[in-house]
Amino acid sequence: MGFFANLTAKLGIDISQFNKGLKAASAASTRFSKQVAKDFKTTAKSATSASNSFKILGKAADKGYKSVKRITQGIIVSQAFYKFVHAIQGATKKLYGFSQAVEESRVAFTGLIRDADKAKRFNNMLQDLAADTPFTYEQAADNARMLLAYEFKLQNMERIMRSIADATAASGKTESYSNISQALGQIQAKG
Repeated sequence: MGFFANLTAKLGIDISQFNKGLKAASAASTRFSKQVAKDFKTTAKSATSASNSFKILGKAADKGYKSVKRITQGIIVSQAFYKFVHAIQGATKKLYGFSQAVEESRVAFTGLIRDADKAKRFNNMLQDLAADTPFTYEQAADNARMLLAYEFKLQNMERIMRSIADATAASGKTESYSNISQALGQIQAKG
């Protein structure tokens, strides 16, 4: 810089304004570079913050997914449990109803047959008949009471009941079971 200072002194040029401009340009350049560095830092912080936000969002979504998964599993397990409980309750009600019907029929047959032991064996035969045919125990018991009321002999009842069940099953109409029993009863009554 010494050469330039000598030259300007010999020529008598005033470079003070030029020096001020250089200093101002240098200061502006420094401020600009500091602002750019600051902006890059802010951008980097914003990017880091956004990245952290995405991580937090990802973790929250993962936790939310796990929570929804647990809730869904809980609902499925509870639904299965309640269906199982309802099935057991339904089966218990059916079993209780069946037991009650068997007991009521046993009492009725005891009155019709006038022998508790024979009534019990007859009731067991009706249960076996219901298991072997497409008819329910209640249907078999109702028809047996009707036939006994028409004074069919007890020793012939199993054969008669099975014949009626076979004939009705062949027709494919379960309502015919009672109709055939009633027709046979009327024939028996007329002699």
